[in-house]
Amino acid sequence: MAKNTLNTSMPRGIREVPTHLDATTQAFLSDLRENIVALRQQQAPPTTPSNLVVTPVAFGNLVQWTRPLNSDFSEVLWNTTANLQTAQIVPISDAAQWVDHIGQVGVTRFYWVRAARNNGTRSLIFGPKSGTSLASNVGVNPPPPPPPYQGGNRGQGQIR
Repeated sequence: MAKNTLNTSMPRGIREVPTHLDATTQAFLSDLRENIVALRQQQAPPTTPSNLVVTPVAFGNLVQWTRPLNSDFSEVLWNTTANLQTAQIVPISDAAQWVDHIGQVGVTRFYWVRAARNNGTRSLIFGPKSGTSLASNVGVNPPPPPPPYQGGNRGQGQIR
């Protein structure tokens, strides 16, 4: 009989399939081992996102990042100070960007991002990056005001 040996390249607790068993049992144990390895990989936390960029836009900030392929969704964390402990968490679908609609001009916020899986595991947090909301998009000019009222015939729809 062949002796079971611990394969150090395998995850902890998984042994090689014994060679003295019949072919059906060996195939079953091999499949079982592969399933255990796959489950452990699924339970591992996703890779940390990268390339976090914050672009100020009109009355908000556009937050973009590179989402890891092994995540199900992302979470953006934001705060008005660079304090991660009190940051608000915003779950984002499988997108790699989010617009923070602040609604005010000149508001600075700090942002972090992390990847998550549906099984509850989370990646390490990447950030912070900050952005300050703008009054209008750069390069966009407001329309000119209408010309002054020149008078006209009464009863023709002019407001008095």
